[in-house]
Amino acid sequence: MGLIFEVIQQEAGGYQATCLTEAIKTMGADLSELHANINLAVDERFTERLRPRAADIHLMFTRE
Repeated sequence: MGLIFEVIQQEAGGYQATCLTEAIKTMGADLSELHANINLAVDERFTERLRPRAADIHLMFTRE
């Protein structure tokens, strides 16, 4: 099962990610922090289910 995140680059800076296939939302000041926060949020969401592989997590970037 794959996860698709819509990632919005905020005008004021930073990024907001919303998963379109699971109830997951997170933010990051830069792409490195966003990546870490997405991984943490996915880990927290899949505590009782098989976690998707990294290759099955997709990001779609847009600008605000």
